[in-house]
Amino acid sequence: MTRESVLATVMERLKEFSATGNLKAVTGRAADVEAAALLDSRTHPTADWEVLCAVGLLHWDRYVALPETQGRDELTAAVRYLSPVYRQVPSIVPSQIAEFLDEVTAWHNQAVDLLEAAGTRDRHAIEEANLLLRRAVDYTSDLDPRLAGYLSTLSTGLMDLHIRAGDLDVLAEAVSIGRQSVEAGTATGADDTTWALYAFRLGQTLHAWHERVDDLEALDESITLLRGAAAKSPVEDRPDRGFALSSALQARHERVGDPEALQEAIGLGREALEATPVGHQDRWSSLGGLANALLVSYKDTGQPAVLEEAIGLYREAVKRTPPGHRGRAATLSAAGIALRARYDATGDLASLDDAIDKLREAGQAAHPKDPARPGFLTNLGHALVVRYRRVPHEATIREAVTAGRSAVSAVDDEDPRKPGLLVNLGSALMAWHEQSGDLAPLLEAPTVLSEAIARTPEQSPQRAMVLSQLGSTRRTIYQCTGDTHALAEAVRLERAAADATPASHPDRAKLLVNLGIALSAQQQHALPGDTTASDQATAAFREATHMSAAPPHIRLSSARAWGDLEARDNHWEEAAQGLSTAVSLLPRVAARHLWRSDQEHQLSRFPGLVSDAAAAALQDNNPERALDLLERGRGVLIAQALETRSEVTELRNHAPELAAQYETLRRELESDLHAGAPPTSDSPAQEHGAVDRRHRTSLRWDSLIEEIRSRPEPELHHFLLPHGFDDLRTAARAGPVITVNVSDYRSDAIALTSDGILAIPLPALTRETVTTQVEDFVRSVDVAQDAQADVVERSDAEERVESVLGWLWDVLAEPVLTALGLTTSPAPGQPWPRIWWSPTGPLNFLPLHAAGHHSCLDEGAPPTVMDRVVSSYTPTLQTLNRARAKQPSGPDAPHLVVAMPHTPGQPDLPEAGEAVEILSRQYPGTTDPLVGPQATVDQVLNTLPGHAWAHFACHGWSDLNSPSESNLALHDGNLSVLKLSRLHIDDAELAFLSACSTQHGHPTLADEAIHIASAFQLIGYTHVIGTLWPIGVRTAMDLTRDVYTTLNAAADHDATGATDAARALSSAVRRARDKAPRVPTLWASYIHTGP
Repeated sequence: MTRESVLATVMERLKEFSATGNLKAVTGRAADVEAAALLDSRTHPTADWEVLCAVGLLHWDRYVALPETQGRDELTAAVRYLSPVYRQVPSIVPSQIAEFLDEVTAWHNQAVDLLEAAGTRDRHAIEEANLLLRRAVDYTSDLDPRLAGYLSTLSTGLMDLHIRAGDLDVLAEAVSIGRQSVEAGTATGADDTTWALYAFRLGQTLHAWHERVDDLEALDESITLLRGAAAKSPVEDRPDRGFALSSALQARHERVGDPEALQEAIGLGREALEATPVGHQDRWSSLGGLANALLVSYKDTGQPAVLEEAIGLYREAVKRTPPGHRGRAATLSAAGIALRARYDATGDLASLDDAIDKLREAGQAAHPKDPARPGFLTNLGHALVVRYRRVPHEATIREAVTAGRSAVSAVDDEDPRKPGLLVNLGSALMAWHEQSGDLAPLLEAPTVLSEAIARTPEQSPQRAMVLSQLGSTRRTIYQCTGDTHALAEAVRLERAAADATPASHPDRAKLLVNLGIALSAQQQHALPGDTTASDQATAAFREATHMSAAPPHIRLSSARAWGDLEARDNHWEEAAQGLSTAVSLLPRVAARHLWRSDQEHQLSRFPGLVSDAAAAALQDNNPERALDLLERGRGVLIAQALETRSEVTELRNHAPELAAQYETLRRELESDLHAGAPPTSDSPAQEHGAVDRRHRTSLRWDSLIEEIRSRPEPELHHFLLPHGFDDLRTAARAGPVITVNVSDYRSDAIALTSDGILAIPLPALTRETVTTQVEDFVRSVDVAQDAQADVVERSDAEERVESVLGWLWDVLAEPVLTALGLTTSPAPGQPWPRIWWSPTGPLNFLPLHAAGHHSCLDEGAPPTVMDRVVSSYTPTLQTLNRARAKQPSGPDAPHLVVAMPHTPGQPDLPEAGEAVEILSRQYPGTTDPLVGPQATVDQVLNTLPGHAWAHFACHGWSDLNSPSESNLALHDGNLSVLKLSRLHIDDAELAFLSACSTQHGHPTLADEAIHIASAFQLIGYTHVIGTLWPIGVRTAMDLTRDVYTTLNAAADHDATGATDAARALSSAVRRARDKAPRVPTLWASYIHTGP
């Protein structure tokens, strides 16, 4: 029988029952057979509403005619078949069934409203909604297309409950119900748009399941569903669906290392963002999705531009995610991870603090039962560990350990995230031990990390870091106990970690460094002649050094370790190679995108590096390379500043458009040059914007310089690169420049003369003895000038200062002067020979110009430097050449005098006002005074550019913790190195700093010459007279009068202005010495810097 004939037969039965009420018309075997045959003839299982209507009404008539106890099954069948009919022809469906179906729909709609209002915060509302949805599902026919939608909504509600409560069984049911929804949608003929919604929801739920139980099959199923959903979604839904697919693809890459999946994820993320209007309420999701993919890419490639793009997207996503939104916590946490990654790569402390703020907020924004919260906590703990290693405050590490423990305790043993949580807790425990020496965390850490390894799958990309962390812990145990078995285990673990990491992955460099350190320690226990461990360590360090994608500080550390290991084995050519590579990385470690305080911190991590590199080059019989390394490795920050102030005539001639870009970027970089840290503001967004802008500008600068150097014109191929050695030779045209290098390998004075380079060995000068002498010298100067000390103590201190000056003569100055043929004082009427000192490391704290035995002068061959030569100082050869290239201004140049007889909060300097009288008398009509209240910071900064000569008679302070904050004390505040550095005075000539400690820097930053005196030289002053330690104001005024009298007399004679500053100072100091030869603290402090 055909469909039509069976349908006609059944319809006749319905008409007969309607007309007569005859129960036999709709019951009996014949009616059942006809109904079954009619159902079998359907053109579609759920869409042939005529068939479904006829069969449904047949069951309804039976329900009406039969007693209530017999008709329940008939009612159920009637509802089942009439449910889909109600959507098409509601008027045909009996009113009682229509009302029931409307009530079921109302349950669903009410549940949807509850879920939307509750989000993931109100568990009671979520559970109430899910009860309504279960009832709706239970009372909805499997033939009703609405069933698929009800199931999909129930799966979403269960997912919300999982997010709120963290119950894995709830998530498992959400997956099961989601699968049923997709199957039901397929069975009931859902259109593409509707099916795409069901598949999208199930895909997201499967992704969440994978994240909880590490189910790769579920993840792949998620990707298949999400790909299908994206293809079938309407245009307006594609951004959201693309974001979900992008996230799943990222997860696949992170799980198995699938670069193609990652690239597809990035492409989808970009498409999703482009398709989402700027004002759309869900734009935050597209922003965060692309940022997530880029962050994963950065972790693989180490490309800074990729990280900066991700950070910018995260900031916008956070801004657009409203407080209380379920996605805000995850967005904040991801942004915090990206900012911490920036710190890891660059050392930018402001970014780390910003990361910690965001990670704290993420933990606070998430509900305590949110399954994602353990991840937020562990990310916070890890960031706090990183900060504790930078600034070791006990409260920081305690918070880190607490966060780590909370994260671990919040997940069950089956959670795939647990290994990572354990690793971060172990890292926190180790950091606590390393800084505090407390053994308890050291004993706990191996247990925690061993559990992490046991729970980490062999094929997991995260396994290498877990192995390395445990290896580092074992090595620490060896260092504390001498247990060689722990050391052997450390080597095994570190080797396994390195072997498990792809050769091109940036993390491999750090793992190789850890392996090299462990092998270096193992070599100490090797049998004589067995260099296996040392050779393997060297190979590990060398490979890490050459990994261009690794962070610069990791590469620098590995290069130094490589060089030091080669030096230990007396392989001097290889040692020089490793250490010179480390020196070449210093500018990248202290990159210009960092604030000055961060740059200083980064450079302070590698004290003595440049000196060791030069010593290795000398051991390799290459003094020219040694001097070149000393030139390139010292004054890194000064070189950066001078680089942005370089003349661009050649560039302007060949590429005016690039010259314009260069000038623009130079102004942007210099606008922040005076800032040691991000500008403080009531708006955190403004502070963060300043940090981000600096990083982006630095990247644009590097890209522009690379483009300029790639131009075809030969003149631009070395644009802004350090001068070649032939250019540097000119620094010695007026006299030898002596670079004194101190290293554990050897110590030498490298003299650059007009005839070439002369390396003068100084065997008695060792790093240990220099450090001891500097400590004694500084301590003695402090006592000698302490007005509270008694006369005997001060006299003894002066004797110790004399002793250090004598030691300097014996081990350093006398061998140098003798080698240069400078053995006597010049004859009367003859010019004094010039010499420039360029000390390294701690020697910067000693007055080389005052070295000698001043209490036993010999007229024929005086045993002092100042009785044989006129001394000056220079931080580098390039700085000296640059200063020498300027034309003198002449005696009529304008003079500024800043005098502070009274400084708020400081002891009075009543004689300071004499400086105004001295200069006004010597240079009448050209001297402009700023005295007392007139000498404000802004007034001085505004007035300096109009004066070629500047004299300061005021207090000055050296900040050893932050050298760039060293300052001159003025009426309303401090004139710091950083504030000065924003100036650029073309015609500046002489700055005389008759103040306290104007030439004193930080011990570990001595090679950077960061102090007030260098700041004046940087902003353009050709000559700077400063002091190494505080000088009594009476002595200062007497010497000031002597210097200017000599200078003025010289100017009357040959009109050379400040050119004779060094000679004038030298003669004044000699006269002061002659008056009190046994009190060197009165006259040995003054030094001249410049040509």
